[in-house]
Amino acid sequence: MADRTGAKTWSGTRADEVMRLPEPRGRPRLTEAMILATCAVLVALGVRLAYIEAAMRPGLLPLAARQQAGTRILHARRGLILDRRGRVLAGSDEADSVFLDPTRIDDLHDTAVRVAPILGQNPSKIVAHLRQRIDAKPDTEYVLLKRELVGVEAEAVRGLRLSGVGTQALPRRRYPMGRLGAHVLGFMRRDGHGLEGVEHRYDSLLRGRDGRIEGLRANGANRRWIWMKPGGYEPPRDGRHIVLTLDAVIQSIVEAKLTARVAKYRAESGVGIVMSPKTGEVLALASVPTFDPNRRSDTPRATWRNRALTDPVEPGSTFKPFIAATAVQEGVVRWDEVVFCHNGLYMMGRRAISEYTPAGYGSIPFEMVIVKSSNIGMVQIGERLGNERLREAVRNFGFGERTGIELAGEDAGLVWPLSVWTSYSTGSIPMGQEVSVTLIQLARAFCALANGGLLLRPRVVKAVLDVEGNVIESHDDPVVVRRVLSESVAASTRRTLAKVVAPGGTGWRAQLDAWQLIGKTGTAQIARKGGRGY
Repeated sequence: MADRTGAKTWSGTRADEVMRLPEPRGRPRLTEAMILATCAVLVALGVRLAYIEAAMRPGLLPLAARQQAGTRILHARRGLILDRRGRVLAGSDEADSVFLDPTRIDDLHDTAVRVAPILGQNPSKIVAHLRQRIDAKPDTEYVLLKRELVGVEAEAVRGLRLSGVGTQALPRRRYPMGRLGAHVLGFMRRDGHGLEGVEHRYDSLLRGRDGRIEGLRANGANRRWIWMKPGGYEPPRDGRHIVLTLDAVIQSIVEAKLTARVAKYRAESGVGIVMSPKTGEVLALASVPTFDPNRRSDTPRATWRNRALTDPVEPGSTFKPFIAATAVQEGVVRWDEVVFCHNGLYMMGRRAISEYTPAGYGSIPFEMVIVKSSNIGMVQIGERLGNERLREAVRNFGFGERTGIELAGEDAGLVWPLSVWTSYSTGSIPMGQEVSVTLIQLARAFCALANGGLLLRPRVVKAVLDVEGNVIESHDDPVVVRRVLSESVAASTRRTLAKVVAPGGTGWRAQLDAWQLIGKTGTAQIARKGGRGY
């Protein structure tokens, strides 16, 4: 319809009908297709989830536990070993180590080729080592490759950013004074346990107890800890500290002098002991050849042996004072009694006894038998004592039994039972033959002469401290084994032994201007195989 102006107008038609667009023909609605697809996916996922939960769950749970659950060891710090004045002889720090997780390595050979040059190792040996560990434990996640890396090595390994390759700080035992006191200290095994010396004897105290963390960790490359289970934390308990009786200064002097003497006389070995006669404390104990416990693999295993404890020897004339003192104690001879020494030749049955000096001695006071180290004089004293009292004297001074010093590997020496003594034994024992003793036994016996006749137990440990440095065990009091001589006989024996190192005695070269010494020289013949006879 048109108005008067000719313009068209709308009438009888609704506005919504005018604005409706025609629908395209031949195409489904987009929203319906999306809904159908989504429903299909959800149904499929539900079926898959039900299958995983019902059928695969038993097998997946252990796998998830291995991948996510874990325990981390918190290493306890090993206790210090100190000398009597608090100087550190053994301590601990941490050093980086390289470990591999075979479960996270796709190509063992490629990983080995990239890691080996940094560590100075052979790639083939690394692969062989890994395969050996995997064969032994297929699910192993930790294979230690190298300990105690230098800083450059650790940084280079971390810079590779290889899956399954990581570094870990592990405890490391250090001996800051190197060789000093090595045979007393001992050293550590790779597994963290002490081997030899104080490290072995007091391992349980020094080691402490490791702690742990148990929880869940991420499966990513860094394996971060994301959750700790309740009660899954146990803190480490650091080890206790051991204070030794050694004095590092005295020990260093003894080691230097002993090393020089062994070199001068081209000896196979040498032993030096400084021991307090009043307390039994060992102030120094040295054995040459020695080793550095920081690098013990650089020296033969034979150098690890503490010869003062492990190597019995025939004492020779150093044994004479103990038999002489016993004879005086038993009243069979006096120090001022004149003994005829047969001018250098004495027949004991078919056995000829001679002196180390060709001329020998005639009639001399008994104390000069010791000062001049007369074999013939001592043989006659042995005949007066008889075999039973001779053996009792030997055992009384602690020979043939371990001293009980707090170090492993101590030998008891050898004192034959009376049933195997021969007619020659009566003369051999007073001269220090047919017996073998350790140097710690000999030092202890001389201390009994010096302290008034008390046989003490030698000690190398003075105290045990807790982690805060408080004393929890004190070993200051001397341990008396038994009395072996009266004070008067011990004093008279000391006076005689003082003449041994005075001018005219066999040990005159040992005399000192400022100090009074006692001592006894000694030589020994080489025994036949089996230790009986020469």
